[in-house]
Amino acid sequence: MLYVSLVVSGLLLIAANLAVRGRHPVAGTIGACVIAVVGPAFLMLGLPAVLIQAVLLVAALPVLLVPGRGRRLYVPASVLATLAAYGYTAWSVNERQERLREQFPVESMVDRLPTRSPTGKPSPADPDRLESHEQLIEKETGFLASMRDRTLERLHEDKVGQFVNSYGFGVGRMSGMGDYALRRGQRDGPPVPQPGLGPDRSPPDRWEPVVGSHFDSLHEASVMDFVNPAGFGLVRDRTQVFGFQKHGFSKVPDPADAWKVGTIDLVGLLLHPEPVAYVSANLPRMDELRDAPTRPLDPFEAEGLELLRGGEELFARGSDKRARMLGAVRSTKQCLACHGGDRGDLLGAFSYTLRRGD
Repeated sequence: MLYVSLVVSGLLLIAANLAVRGRHPVAGTIGACVIAVVGPAFLMLGLPAVLIQAVLLVAALPVLLVPGRGRRLYVPASVLATLAAYGYTAWSVNERQERLREQFPVESMVDRLPTRSPTGKPSPADPDRLESHEQLIEKETGFLASMRDRTLERLHEDKVGQFVNSYGFGVGRMSGMGDYALRRGQRDGPPVPQPGLGPDRSPPDRWEPVVGSHFDSLHEASVMDFVNPAGFGLVRDRTQVFGFQKHGFSKVPDPADAWKVGTIDLVGLLLHPEPVAYVSANLPRMDELRDAPTRPLDPFEAEGLELLRGGEELFARGSDKRARMLGAVRSTKQCLACHGGDRGDLLGAFSYTLRRGD
């Protein structure tokens, strides 16, 4: 984009200096500036540096009023205007790119994500459910994901390439979409507190198995919100992941068939010798849970985990008004680049307490 901008600026500089030597110097210069700015717009190409240059070239026109020397003085004034336009643009480009590189850094997942499977072998996951989750992730990412990947790659390429290709020197046909895609998936809001509507962790013996599509839909929506496919970033390998947004809940899951979420705890399987549940006053967010306290699994969770390891997706028990549920979080094909292992591995689980609304 820099080269295109420089060519247009050079033509504008020549045109402006020729115009001031004509019969209508002011009108000619203004006309040349308007053409230089509006012309590329018809090609869906905005050139910020050229726009600033055009404004400064017009602002320099009063030097023509200097008796006998005005037209000669306009030459250095126009050159200074062009240099000033590019100096400011280069500064703003560098400032913006440094800010974006800090906001969307390159990270390594090697230490954060062990590649071992918690069971020592792939879990016998339901292939239809896995495929359904993968389709949901693809739907969530889609075209903007590839746009985001290209923007992240450009942001972290070599310094010269960053400067030359920066959108700061020319906003092309898709640049606005690129910026939108880059920020898509970013979650800057505060942690979401646990609703705290559930029963205690030792359900009565009288509770019976509970089933229903509403439990499936609630858990599926929870997993999708937690993993946030739009924030996956660009993965070159496990040591170079660009712009990754840490997994975490952005909201309390919506009620399903009048069942409301009371609490959700993340059951971790990979980072500890034995399965644990992370304890947090907020809904699970990985940036908080890394240093959060843990507790051993309670009897309900321990029983449910064995079933999830055997291939089940949900384990739910309850009464008419209250319930508990353990839902599997499995590795889809989109997870393998960072998590390693095999498609269908059980990476963790969500432990829910639920209450049926009045």
